[in-house]
Amino acid sequence: PYLGQGACQAMEDGVVLAQALASTDDVKEGLKLYERVRLPRANRDAVPCSCPPRASLAPARGPR
Repeated sequence: PYLGQGACQAMEDGVVLAQALASTDDVKEGLKLYERVRLPRANRDAVPCSCPPRASLAPARGPR
């Protein structure tokens, strides 16, 4: 994944958080559900980004 993928993940986080909190009247339970759902994906996407920054950026466009 590209380093710029963080913005997309933030939107995903917002949707999942809203769904988790809407699924229960207990905020703590909603947050636990959110963490259970999001943590595996966040960990999976964080590992490839440990490469050198330039390798994770989209290729430059236009003349050089």
